Order: sequence, then structure tokens, then C-alpha cells
Amino acid sequence: MSGTAALRRPPVRSDVVDEHFEELDFLWEQRSALVFAPDWTLDELAELEERADAHLDGLHLAERYGVDVARAQLTSGEGAAATAAALVLLGAGLRDIECEVVDALCAAEEPPTRDRLRDGLRHAPLSADLERDLVELAAQAAEPTRAAALDVLAFHRCAAPGVEPLQDAEDPAARVLAWEATGRLARSCDPQRLDHTLRTDAPAVQRAALAAAARCAFPGLEAVCLRAFESDGSTEALAFLGVLANDASTDVLVAALADAALSDAALRGLGAGGDVRALPHIISALADPERAAAAAAAFVRITGVEDLPVREAEAPEEGAPAQAEDEQEAALPDVDANAVQALWQQMAGRFAPQRRWQCGLPVDPPTPDADGATGAPSAPSQLRPAALLPEGLSLEARRDLYLRLRSRHGRAIADIELEARARAQRAAPVLTPPRR
Repeated sequence: MSGTAALRRPPVRSDVVDEHFEELDFLWEQRSALVFAPDWTLDELAELEERADAHLDGLHLAERYGVDVARAQLTSGEGAAATAAALVLLGAGLRDIECEVVDALCAAEEPPTRDRLRDGLRHAPLSADLERDLVELAAQAAEPTRAAALDVLAFHRCAAPGVEPLQDAEDPAARVLAWEATGRLARSCDPQRLDHTLRTDAPAVQRAALAAAARCAFPGLEAVCLRAFESDGSTEALAFLGVLANDASTDVLVAALADAALSDAALRGLGAGGDVRALPHIISALADPERAAAAAAAFVRITGVEDLPVREAEAPEEGAPAQAEDEQEAALPDVDANAVQALWQQMAGRFAPQRRWQCGLPVDPPTPDADGATGAPSAPSQLRPAALLPEGLSLEARRDLYLRLRSRHGRAIADIELEARARAQRAAPVLTPPRR
């Protein structure tokens, strides 16, 4: 069915419809910011999405009234509301409204507005007509719109034109989306282009390229990262060594802690790697005010300890000017490195050093070998799917563990869209189903 005139005008209160839209906008903005949060789990994300979907249902039930509210926000120039507007409008399932959303995407001049519309298109139903519109944009539109259309098509796992050329786009944001599409569509990574990106491009583009290479099981990715770090100083490649978690990565990352310019990236890598043998070095870094925040994040990521012991704030000297309220809020807690060391000594017995740990949970679990000892699994099929991405991981840790599994085992690990709604992620198999 097409034509907005087909929508009914049921008896509703306009203020309630407006409130539904405002709450949907607020909750979806939160959701977008938290999709890879270090302190949120998939279950917590699901609860947030359920609240947002309740308001979206209310707007759909309002039919024409809900569409009118969303349509006004789609063209208002307020980029923050564009995601909610697209979700409402595309949920109506009407062709003329789909065209309005596509036109809004083409007309969006500001990146925030374009990104919000792109997010709405990612999470809304994709009809055959809408897919054809996006394919046309990905092939022929201006570069920012091409990249946005490409991203939506790849998110829905639809065939998309022009992926590789956009890796060389003028806009870094377009290059990020092109690399993300490469990983989602499991396109092979060109070694020269990957090497060039790691040598010369912006950190966000490097991160996207490394994630794409991991998803595609790029051969020798650890060596590529090590070369990019040692030869070209790529801190993103250094940190990604922790995601890959090969046997030598801990030594490289610990050695990098001695360089102040590398320490934040090294601590990110150590947190992602989950090697408890690195914890003494992480705890030592807590004593350095310049590295304390990154060190605390790494300690929490490995151990799952949420509340690190902090020193009591010293009373200000008499006559000293009082801190402004915003300065007090911005000040980081002063983590007590000695107390954290004592805490680790109490809990260390629970953390087997031959295993990798994230959020206090074992990952890369060992399997019995022929002699009854334990060692790394030779194939993911030796493990229960629940052991590959255990519940309780933070969203950030879950993403990095998934990338590690894909980099090692390729398509034996199923294609999971890590930015999809939580319920879709929970329903997705971790292992690729065997062919019948």
C-alpha cells in the first residue's frame, strides 16, 4: 500500500504523541552512544531498547498523528531527532514516506543529521524499493551520501557498489564507513591499501580498517600491526595487538608503557588482551596521574571490579580558592594504587594465568588435550557457543572478543552485527551452522 492518505487518524491526545516522540528521541540517542560502552552489557542495552520500542509502538499506533510529528522533525534541521523520525516514518511501510526519508538523506548537509538518518535507516525495515534507492545513491550520489547509503546497505547485508573506492574518499568519515562495510560484507582487504591506511590515515580510519581486517581473517594481521607500530608509530595498531591477543603481544604492550606517548594505547591493548600477567604493570601505572585513568580502565576490563579503592580527598588548605562545581565533577577519582595492589593479591588466585580474562570472565577457554592437560582450542567447534561470547561481558569487550575470534577462525564464526538491536544479537548463532 502507498500513500499517506491510507493512514487513519485514531482518537489520540496530541500531547501524549509528542511525549512518545521526545522519549523515543532521548532513549535512542542514549542507545547510539552506548552501543560499545565499556560499562554496559547486552542485557542492559536490551532493557533500554525495550523502553524505546514501547514509545515507537505508541507512535505507530497513532498512525497519521505519529507520522505528522515525525515528518516535522525530519525536516526541522534538528539532527538529533532524525533517527527517531526515520524509525517512525519507515515503520509506516508506505512508499511515499520512504521517498521523503531518502530525500532527507540526500539533502542533509551537516554530518550529525546525516549520521542520525543513517542510524534510523539501519534499524528500520528495508523494503525492496528502499534498497534500490540506496543502491542508486551508493553508486551515484555525492561522496558523503554515497558513504551513508553504502553503510546502510552493508548493515542490512545487501549487495553494495563502490566499497573499495570509498576507502580512498576525501572525507575521513566516509573512509571509516567504507572500511566498516568491507568488514560487514566480508570483502577481502587489499594488503597495500590496509598498509597505507595504517601508515598515514586518521586514528578512527585505522581502527575501522583493523576491525575490517579482523572480520575478514586477514592473514598475518598480527605482523601487519607490529610493522605498522614499529615502522610508522601507529598507536592504533599497537592497541589492536591486544585485541588479537597473540602470545607475544603482552610483552610488546608492556614494553610500550615506558614511552609516555604510547602508554594510553598500550594500556588499551593490555585491557583488551586480558592477560593477567600484565596486571602488575597496569597497577604500577595507576600511581602515575597521567596514566591513571587508562590504567584503571584496563584493570576493570580484565578483572570486572567495578569500584576501585580511592584515596580520601584532602581538605583544601586554609585560604585556598574553592573549586567550581564543574571542576569538581570533571576531576577523576584518585585511585589508590597500593589498595588496588592489595585487592589484586587477594583475588589473583581466581584468575588462571594461562587463560585470557575480560570483565572477570574467562575467554578463549582451554580444552582438554590428549594427556588431560589444558591448552588453547584448535577450532571453535570444540567449545559450546556460550563459551565463545559469554554473557556478562561489557559491550566493548564483547566486540573485541568477537573480532579476535573472527581473525583466528574466519567464517567458522558466524556473522554477527555488533550494532544490531540486542535481541537480534542474542538470537544470532555464534558458530556458522554446518551445511546440510
